[in-house]
Amino acid sequence: MSGFINWFASSNARHALQMCGHVEKILSSQRDLLKADAIAAVKAGVEKTRETVGSTTDQKQLESAMTELENTANKWLKRSEEHTSELQ
Repeated sequence: MSGFINWFASSNARHALQMCGHVEKILSSQRDLLKADAIAAVKAGVEKTRETVGSTTDQKQLESAMTELENTANKWLKRSEEHTSELQ
């Protein structure tokens, strides 16, 4: 429930959840191209970001979680012109 309240209280929380959605969308479209460890790593990154959103509205913690998610996505997901614009 606190994630729902954080969504209203923090624009960074909304941005972090939007990032999670984009990463999940890209993961879904690339699932057949990725190895199991890549899928697991990306899913774990998304889950960790969602947990952070649910537990805090602290801007630095949310930004850190988004940076970690971005780094994880960049490491494991395949780049394409279509998806590059979605992560920015």
